[in-house]
Amino acid sequence: MLSAVYRILLGISICLGMIFCAVVALFYYFGHDLPNHEFLQNYRPPEGSRIYNANYNLYRELVSEYRIFVPIHEIPPRLIKSFLAAEDKNFY
Repeated sequence: MLSAVYRILLGISICLGMIFCAVVALFYYFGHDLPNHEFLQNYRPPEGSRIYNANYNLYRELVSEYRIFVPIHEIPPRLIKSFLAAEDKNFY
């Protein structure tokens, strides 16, 4: 009876060890090429130059990419869901 309990515990511990190794391998596989979180925390997108005329009206912007910063709480949830649906249908 005692040896059956030990076999069950041994089987459970081996399974848990294999699961742990698989999780670590998945984290390494999908995360080894991700950028450092400190880089993302201090990221500043490139800014362009603005040219104004004599009346202080914006005449032209010289930029390579048009970007407008919008905080996440100002983006409507419906827009977020639509981007997720278009970009990654298996997200949820």
